[in-house]
Amino acid sequence: MDMEENTPKKPDESPASPMETESTSTPRTASPKSAPESPKAKSFNTETFPTVCVRCWERLLGWLNGLMGVERFHALSSLATRLGHWAILVSSILALFLGLILAIKMEGFQPLLAAVGFVLMLSVLHFSAVKFLDSGRQLIESSPSQVSTDAFPRSVALISLVCALVVLVGSIVTAIQVDSLKIFLQAVPGFFVLLFLFWLAINPELTATRVTPTNSAGEEAIAILSFFMKAFLRMVPILFGILTIWGGIVLLVGIFQSFGSDFAALKGMQTGLFGGMILLWGAGLPFAAFLGFVLYYLLIDVIRSILRIPGRMGE
Repeated sequence: MDMEENTPKKPDESPASPMETESTSTPRTASPKSAPESPKAKSFNTETFPTVCVRCWERLLGWLNGLMGVERFHALSSLATRLGHWAILVSSILALFLGLILAIKMEGFQPLLAAVGFVLMLSVLHFSAVKFLDSGRQLIESSPSQVSTDAFPRSVALISLVCALVVLVGSIVTAIQVDSLKIFLQAVPGFFVLLFLFWLAINPELTATRVTPTNSAGEEAIAILSFFMKAFLRMVPILFGILTIWGGIVLLVGIFQSFGSDFAALKGMQTGLFGGMILLWGAGLPFAAFLGFVLYYLLIDVIRSILRIPGRMGE
């Protein structure tokens, strides 16, 4: 009994079945690998290539939109307004000083009295400018308009940008060829107007213009016409600053020209008159633009009411 217990037990070895023998002896055939796909040659896109210039312009407009945003326009507008107020104050003193010089040169009080009258008129227009500069922005925000697609403001932006560059480069080249700085100075206001129009067109929210589906082509036409008028009204604070600063500089040039002979004094008086006219234009621009915008929108409301008559009759 002890010997049987001490003998190690052998594992059970059962004979393999013929099915298992065949499965173990038969080698498994590997599944055929798919042949490597040849890399596809990049096909020439005949649909998008003809519009490559359009995509370039779109990238340029997008880049400039990042540089010339809404907040920077507001900052420039407020800066131009503050500088315009200072320019009117300094220009009033310069006008009185020029009138005094011309009165001494001509031995009469007429130039000095004319300078005093000019300063009084300028102060009245400055009063109206202060009252209407902020009213223009509120008027734009209370008169929203909508266009069906952004194609119109984007196209206006690109055309304005190209025209501004053409005016600037053309005036510089012409001034060099003719040897006259006057041509360049005459083109500078047009360049700035086109540049600001580009700025406003690339940011239509500055003119309270939204891109939403419109009801009719008449409403679309009204929105397009309103855009240009609101763009001009939005430019008024910047143009106010530019014109008043420009007028003050012209007055200063007239003062320097008035020293010397009687002919120099006459030339200085003509330059001073031109500078005074620029100052009056700049100071009176906010009131004139506000009045023109109100009368223009009265006409727009009449046209809009006429366009809505067929719809009301159908109801």
